[in-house]
Amino acid sequence: HSADWWSVLTWTWYNPLLRAGLKRQVQLADIWRVRDSQTCTLLAAPVSGCTKVWDIFRGSEVWGLYMRCGCVRLLTEMGTMSTPLLLNQLLRCLADKDNAFASQG
Repeated sequence: HSADWWSVLTWTWYNPLLRAGLKRQVQLADIWRVRDSQTCTLLAAPVSGCTKVWDIFRGSEVWGLYMRCGCVRLLTEMGTMSTPLLLNQLLRCLADKDNAFASQG
């Protein structure tokens, strides 16, 4: 069976690892390397002695990563919340016999 376009778009990068896992046990060498600028050691070094949340974000790449993830999460939540509203309007439009689409069919 085939996947929808969203699944293809978001999971295509993961397929090689899944294929490797189907053939044999996944080894550490199969996992992608994280860029040196995003390793835990490097990201945690500037904030290891911080006691306040703001100090953690100041002068660290964590702030940019946090903001990007937050924006993606916000868009995801907005899409999830708006789906029932959009579906409701679509069903109303289809049920209305006087709309332009109903008069053509």
